[in-house]
Amino acid sequence: MSVSAGGILSASGYVVAQQNSTISSMLTSMVEQVRVTTGDHVHKGQLVAVLNDSLQRVSLSQQQSQLAMDRARVSEAGAMLVQSRLAFWRQSELARENLTSQASLDQAQATFDSDVAALKAAHAQVMMDQAAVQSAKIQLAETRIYAPFSGVVTHVYAHAGEMISPAAVGGFTKTGICDVVDMHSLEVSVDLNEEYLMRIHVGMPASVVLSAYPAVRFAAHVLKVIPVVNKTQATVGIRVGFDRLDPRILPGMQAQVLFYPAGVRRPTLIRIPTQAVHRNTNGKDFVYLIENGRLKR
Repeated sequence: MSVSAGGILSASGYVVAQQNSTISSMLTSMVEQVRVTTGDHVHKGQLVAVLNDSLQRVSLSQQQSQLAMDRARVSEAGAMLVQSRLAFWRQSELARENLTSQASLDQAQATFDSDVAALKAAHAQVMMDQAAVQSAKIQLAETRIYAPFSGVVTHVYAHAGEMISPAAVGGFTKTGICDVVDMHSLEVSVDLNEEYLMRIHVGMPASVVLSAYPAVRFAAHVLKVIPVVNKTQATVGIRVGFDRLDPRILPGMQAQVLFYPAGVRRPTLIRIPTQAVHRNTNGKDFVYLIENGRLKR
């Protein structure tokens, strides 16, 4: 952290992706296919990996069979209820004419009440079976793993034939398929000494100089001041966003950020095509200019 004579603050940090993810599985299963490699561009919803689904298909078939069986029981219980209702009605008519005993009437009433309860229980069982079938379908769908957002695959962990699990089991399973980074969410994360906090505000203009391109200044601005002080280092986190993303900017790059206070103008940046930038044997970047009809480096 430094301060120039003109009041320009300077702090070091790293390029980070605000949106990145290790794509994993919610199941413990064997990997059958990994359909991406490091460096691939993926879009949201793209199939990334396929897991073995043998157990999930068997489970779904069992649940569907149970559902069909219990639906048949609903029909059976409904037919029995129709019969017991008629029997109870006949006994009630006979009882009015004193042509049957009270015991027979009570028995018909009990049978009717039992069949009503049995039909309700059968319907409840069907609802439980439907939920089980839906759960089995979800389990089967989870054997197909998709990208949660568009980005670039930065690392692949799992390969066909390996076991994968939401959590490591005895060190024999992988816990992730691959890492995906949204290259449109790149920004710079810096830690600023808390004594300079009052000089920083959201929207403040800044420039970013990457160690890989020391001669290039990328226009930027303060996105957010993290409202927490690291009491060990007495620093505050600052998120710095690029005014315009550039394909040369990559996650993990070391960066120096220059913060321009009010009254200090940020240097005007001249954008030139990447192809126009050359590099000499000393690793210095340069461009060719035409002055007075002559080529000048």
